[in-house]
Amino acid sequence: MDISFFIMAFTAIFSIVNPFNVVPSFIALSAGKSNEWQFKMSYKASINVFLILLIFAFFGTTILNFFNITVHGMRIAGGIMICLNGLNMLTSKTEKSNSDVNPEDAEKMDISFTPLAMPMLSGPGSISLVIGLFSKTSEWKQVTSLILAIAATAFACFLVLRSSKYYEKLLGKSGITAMTKITGFLVLSIGVEFIINGIRGEFNIN
Repeated sequence: MDISFFIMAFTAIFSIVNPFNVVPSFIALSAGKSNEWQFKMSYKASINVFLILLIFAFFGTTILNFFNITVHGMRIAGGIMICLNGLNMLTSKTEKSNSDVNPEDAEKMDISFTPLAMPMLSGPGSISLVIGLFSKTSEWKQVTSLILAIAATAFACFLVLRSSKYYEKLLGKSGITAMTKITGFLVLSIGVEFIINGIRGEFNIN
């Protein structure tokens, strides 16, 4: 294991993934859900982040070339997914969770892959980063270090998402409702920025 490469890779990946930015969205999306459901989503999301980044680190260039996809195209697609999630948060009626929505159906909802793992955590930025980091590896020690850095980032995502339940208790129902609307608007804005930056990159617009 190459310690210096691990530290560099983990710092870079974690800073791009930045799970702290996802906490408000996770709180809003998990409002009214059980602790077991929140644990399950946090765990599955972290596993998905690990698998997504690992697959793209090793096979990202091949996948993108095979389908003739650019990073800018991925950024646009990710932006659309984020926008849809933001719109859903803005238009959803959180009051329905306690009356109109069957609790069993609510518990079956799975947000671990979309939108949590992709594109919120492992988006175009982190995917292009791990592809670039893998291209810099010249020996197996560095490859092992990169895998461990991705695993450490995924575990950090799990810890950060799990800590969000404490903020949920502090906010209460009215706070969660307000945060859902505010976060929905911010998420929608982030998605629009993704799309704009993707279009600029795709057509070389400064």
